[in-house]
Amino acid sequence: KTSPYHHHLAANVPILNQTSQKYCWAYSVVAGVMNRVAFQGIDPVPRLSAAAVAAVGTGYRNVGGHCSKAAAMIQDQGGVPTDQVWPNTATKSHRHLADSKELKDSRKQNQLVQFYDLGNDIDLAISLLIGPTPLPVTFSLPWWRHAILGLEVLDCEKGNPESLDRYGIRFVNSYGKNWRGVGFGEIWGDKMYSWEHVAIDVIKPRSE
Repeated sequence: KTSPYHHHLAANVPILNQTSQKYCWAYSVVAGVMNRVAFQGIDPVPRLSAAAVAAVGTGYRNVGGHCSKAAAMIQDQGGVPTDQVWPNTATKSHRHLADSKELKDSRKQNQLVQFYDLGNDIDLAISLLIGPTPLPVTFSLPWWRHAILGLEVLDCEKGNPESLDRYGIRFVNSYGKNWRGVGFGEIWGDKMYSWEHVAIDVIKPRSE
């Protein structure tokens, strides 16, 4: 019960909803940051604003992007503000807050210290999900044209143990908590192949 999925469940980590935004690449990374907040034992886990990261980072354009870029944006911007400061439903309407003290103070509470850009190495992505200290890993899926956050490796326990067909991942999506009834999903076999994987490792220690 030590996977990122179990931390997500135990801490009741908020499941974000990107609505009509094309920012799945940022939402998946921010979900990973919230997962690492849960890993620290912070309760409740704050609802963070992926929209703030992506809007500021793209110059307020509603465009696609890369998870590795989102992680770098978080570091460049000094962290992720909460949804209370910059709602996830807002982009251009909150641009006046971009340099505000309130936003900067909120960002400081949720800083991403270390992440790993794994490229399209699925073996490494799965290895980090099942390592001694499992990490959440983003999957940017060509067949879906969508980025998700992988939280747990699944094994159907049938077939060749060296075949990818035997394995899958459980992930959290960014379509809200009612997506498929729970906000989580599963993909198996070659559907896990990804353009890009980013593992979220260390956030700045915090206290409440």
